[in-house]
Amino acid sequence: MNKVAKLFLEAGVITLTAFISLFMKDRERARAGEVKNFTGISSPYEASSAPELIVDTGTLSLEDSVAKVIELLRERGVIGQGEH
Repeated sequence: MNKVAKLFLEAGVITLTAFISLFMKDRERARAGEVKNFTGISSPYEASSAPELIVDTGTLSLEDSVAKVIELLRERGVIGQGEH
């Protein structure tokens, strides 16, 4: 999945992907596309102690969920204030 997101990024398209939270040591490896044991399949689930973003789509509207993601992207300088 990382390779597909990278291709979109290279084309100028921001792509969001959702993954099950990995063990802490594996989170950095996941960012580099090096995950061998997939959580929930061949490895147990371990909740993150400091998630980068939580979007509770069960209680938030679609608009509010998107706004949270856009806010984080703006804070990190991925997109500018006028972009959305």
